[in-house]
Amino acid sequence: MKSVAGTYDTGFGNRIVLLDNGGIEGDDRGEKAEWKIADGDLVFQRMLYELPNDQKGVCSVNKDDSITLIAIIDEDGKREEVPKEHQVTWKKIQ
Repeated sequence: MKSVAGTYDTGFGNRIVLLDNGGIEGDDRGEKAEWKIADGDLVFQRMLYELPNDQKGVCSVNKDDSITLIAIIDEDGKREEVPKEHQVTWKKIQ
């Protein structure tokens, strides 16, 4: 798998920067979080923007280097898939 580190944008003004060291910076709000690759998916240890600190976001890494939010893991470790119509995709811009 290629490195996922880089800058991503939703096209709606939400940018995130995935750092080589596993950190995340939210470009518009300055929030920080962490990420890792687990079972081929990108997992945010603390999801930015809409989720409480104790939930995780799971993103697929797409062939075009974009990432798509596909599931949420709650504080008890239960994974819930995000319906297609609510999935968010960030395009890699750098």
